[in-house]
Amino acid sequence: GECIGGFCHCPQGYWGMDCSRTTAWAPDPRSAPGVAARGGAGFKIYRYELPWRYAFHVVGAEGGYAHDPLYAAYERFEARLAADWEVRTENPWGASLLYVPLLAHHYTSNTGDPSLRVERVMRYVARTYPQLFRRHRGRDHVVFLPGDYGACPLMDFPVFQAPIKLVHFGLATTSKQVVPFGGTAYGPAYSCFNPRSDVAVPPLLHQEGVLARVRAAYDALASPGTAPRRRWRLFFAGAVRREPGYSGGVRQAFHAMATANATSYPDLRYGGNSEVDGAFADFCLCPYGQGWGSRLVLAVGHACIPVIIQPGVHQPLATVLPYHEFALTLGLADVPGLMELLRSLPEARVAALRRGLAAHHASLLWQRELGGRAYDATLDALRLVAANLTLAS
Repeated sequence: GECIGGFCHCPQGYWGMDCSRTTAWAPDPRSAPGVAARGGAGFKIYRYELPWRYAFHVVGAEGGYAHDPLYAAYERFEARLAADWEVRTENPWGASLLYVPLLAHHYTSNTGDPSLRVERVMRYVARTYPQLFRRHRGRDHVVFLPGDYGACPLMDFPVFQAPIKLVHFGLATTSKQVVPFGGTAYGPAYSCFNPRSDVAVPPLLHQEGVLARVRAAYDALASPGTAPRRRWRLFFAGAVRREPGYSGGVRQAFHAMATANATSYPDLRYGGNSEVDGAFADFCLCPYGQGWGSRLVLAVGHACIPVIIQPGVHQPLATVLPYHEFALTLGLADVPGLMELLRSLPEARVAALRRGLAAHHASLLWQRELGGRAYDATLDALRLVAANLTLAS
């Protein structure tokens, strides 16, 4: 098709958001309206076609629109799904999951509350396709919420909590507590993130300087005898704020440790350029901030072993990736002695983590040209969710 003013003008015989559709399916009158989700063989996703008044790519100028590429992973996912006819289906009645292209970022940007967007679109879907929505009470529908706070602003109403949510912020809570956007989480059933039904996915690593060095960084890991020894044991650069809930207190604790003993840590790089300096460190600290952070994918881009200290946060694709093989996951209580802990690690352990990072880093990258498998790993995680729906049916 031809894109004109944000609308896709399709050639004769084709229709849909990307002009790829040729067939519309009615329900089979001989079968029951309920269709069991399937997570294994036969896994299929149907993508709804929404009217422009419910979901529209807001275009700033002919030929494109401007937004922060850090939040553009949903575009990579949707573009791959649109062309993936092994998984995508035109038949919603035979689909395992149903994807609802909210385009939330176009309406709320990164810090806006997506609640009205989710409510408006999901109520439209439930009203227009009642049989599809009722088969699993909306729990087999998938939405992508790339904003800083993920699904945290959503209230505990079924229209919000029923869909599977693809988010970058996997904060899960088991009791009411302060969360970074200033509200409260709602307990195990209605928290920011439900690990049984939601999927945390990586944000888009988009910094051109980092991307240009990814292959070289992992080539060096593959030939450790030729790689220069890295200059620092640990690197972190990022803001530190005093608000309750910011980073779960990790950045504040790290700042206190690093500044109180600055002369004791010549192998600590605190501050600097996050797009450069991680390439010269063995380990990179990865806290969250005011919502999810980009430090994990930056560390992956630098082939720098992630040190993840994010209390209560499920990491991207944690249901399908063995984080223990390529990252250190620690707690807030470990921050005061962090440098001593990292210095004490045997080199054999560090080498094993580097091998694990080389083996699994591609699953946290969206760029196919770099061997990125984030789309494929996201499908693997969604298959698990669909299998849980099947078992619960």
